[in-house]
Amino acid sequence: MHTLNARLSGKIALPALFVLLVYSAVFFRERMLYSDAAYILYNIINHKTLWIQEHRYGSFITQFFPLAGVWLKLPLSLIVFLYSISFNLFYFVSGMILFRLRQYNFLLLLAFYLTACATETFYWSNNEVHQGICWMLLTFGFLFYAVENGKSNALIIPVYTTLAFLALSSHPIVIVVTAGMFVFFFLDGQVFHRDKRTLLWVLIVLAMTGLKTYLSATGSYDKAKMGMMARYVLDGDPFKVLRNPTFTSFARFAVQDYWQALALFAAGLAYLLSRKKYRLAAWTLLSVLAYLVCVSIVYPASGYRYYLESEWMAVSLFALLPFCRFVLPQLNLRFAGILLLTFFSLRTLQILESRERFSNRFKAVARIARSLQQEHVPKAIIRQYGEDSALRNTLMLSWGLPCETLLLSAMEQKDRPVTALLSFTPQFTRQKLEGSETRDFINPFWNQWYTELNRDYFRFDTTKPYIVLDGALQKNTVPENTD
Repeated sequence: MHTLNARLSGKIALPALFVLLVYSAVFFRERMLYSDAAYILYNIINHKTLWIQEHRYGSFITQFFPLAGVWLKLPLSLIVFLYSISFNLFYFVSGMILFRLRQYNFLLLLAFYLTACATETFYWSNNEVHQGICWMLLTFGFLFYAVENGKSNALIIPVYTTLAFLALSSHPIVIVVTAGMFVFFFLDGQVFHRDKRTLLWVLIVLAMTGLKTYLSATGSYDKAKMGMMARYVLDGDPFKVLRNPTFTSFARFAVQDYWQALALFAAGLAYLLSRKKYRLAAWTLLSVLAYLVCVSIVYPASGYRYYLESEWMAVSLFALLPFCRFVLPQLNLRFAGILLLTFFSLRTLQILESRERFSNRFKAVARIARSLQQEHVPKAIIRQYGEDSALRNTLMLSWGLPCETLLLSAMEQKDRPVTALLSFTPQFTRQKLEGSETRDFINPFWNQWYTELNRDYFRFDTTKPYIVLDGALQKNTVPENTD
């Protein structure tokens, strides 16, 4: 439905996506020098190829940017910058494509997805579910456009199949969201009741789902998460998920921080009930609840907020689809514009205000790297044996610190790269020291010989061994051999 309100929503959603693109440029160090992003970027630079994890092929679109920078031998800081903006540039360009196709609802859903239930997670960009959701919305947008405009199978089938593969391969969560939205569209009758090829579109998605399930079963991380769902079903206590820290955390944040989305969700639900669209109302409620239950089962610990947000963000698609589809076209044009402008202004401002945790973390990593450079210590193991370590708490996840310090120091002083890792037990420290040689780089998962590093960017020291430091970055001259 190409109403004036729908077109206006597209004109407001695109600037919201652009604001996020600007944020990704401003905070590129905070976003890229943390855990997964730093580790993947480090491997792209060293191997000079894409570094796809868990068969999540949809992530090629963002990894290509830093890879192209490596091929062109661009400065390291520019490569890090390109990787940060690649995520939001993909979302922004996808939004422009959806606008061009006049699929304004899917453009609005993309902007809702990236803002409605997001705060800190913006600064942890490297969860492939986000790319998968964007590919999914492009898939639906293209399909609706093609069906509405009578495009031939020769065009639709290859493009739709490719987009569906990229979407569903990106993350198992996308399978759940795609299935839920397909059912909504079928119950609504918006397109599929008028298209005799609906069964074909469903079969293609089922085929891509089967392929993703098979690929996930051959991996490690996705396989383990899928196993958690199976174990829960066999556990015999279906209601324990309602006491789950993840479930209760979302309920708290929904009222406390996501209240704007909660209001639009209530408006959409009220409209469906008032128009006696009971099947759509029931499906919307069921989708929201089922999705939150699934996320809570697979990610049962409350953990860090940014991580959980990245997993439950997609609930906004189920919750806000009725508003996009039914409520927005009924609103006064001026009121609709003010409402959406207010929504995205508040949400993007809240994302900006959530940067403190990641700004503090980046400063801590920078202090470590610069202190090592000043002390002429190229390789260090920093002991953090206390449970209440301030550094440990500030860094949150610290497994990627070897790559983070190497990247940052090489960005700032190309000829003096340094690397550090945290050790939380004497046993771990001894293990790392005993298993490494002078020319080794201890990356987060294994030891690498210095020749495996890309010398265009990492001129790694091969003359000094790893030195054990305490939390204050003071040299420890006593061998690490006590418990």
